Amino acid sequence: PTYKYTYFDARLRGEFIRFILSYAGVEFEDNRVKGEDWPSLKPTTPFG
Repeated sequence: PTYKYTYFDARLRGEFIRFILSYAGVEFEDNRVKGEDWPSLKPTTPFG
């Protein structure tokens, strides 16, 4: 897949984006972040 979508593993704002990408037939890597993994992942994000 060309796109990698990373968001929390919950039905929040991210669910709409996943739906639109799937509906449009766009291949993407769905990287779902668990709540307990967020503290270690946060420092590696652009806005930390």
